[in-house]
Amino acid sequence: MIPAKVRRQSDLPKHEWTPLGGGTILSTVRDGLKWQRGLISGDVVGQSAADQIFARHVEIREGKVWYGYGWMIIRSPSRGHIYAHSGATSSHNFYSQYLKDHGLFIVTASNRIDGVYEDKKQ
Repeated sequence: MIPAKVRRQSDLPKHEWTPLGGGTILSTVRDGLKWQRGLISGDVVGQSAADQIFARHVEIREGKVWYGYGWMIIRSPSRGHIYAHSGATSSHNFYSQYLKDHGLFIVTASNRIDGVYEDKKQ
C-alpha cells in the first residue's frame, strides 16, 4: 500500500518505490510468452521495428554481448544467439529469453526478490 501523502521518494519505504516510476507491468508467464513470440515475430510492432529492437546497438562485452532496444543480444558458444530481457519490481521479477538458433522461448516469473524485506526485520 502506498501512503496517500507521498511527495518524494524518501517518503516511501525502500521496497515501495519501484512501482511508482519503473513502468511496472505484472503479467503471467503465459502472457509473457505470447508477448515475446509476438514481439520477435513482428506481429506486435511490425517486422521493421522488431528488427531494430533485436539489432546490436551497443556492445557490452566485445564480440559476445550487445544491447538492442530493451533486450540483450548474446552470442553463446553452446546456445547460439540469445535475446534476453528481465525486469523486477520490489516484490516480483520476470525473465524472458529466446534461443534463436533452437527456436526455444524461456519465460520465468517469481514473487521473490532477495533482500526486499530486510528493512521490515529490524
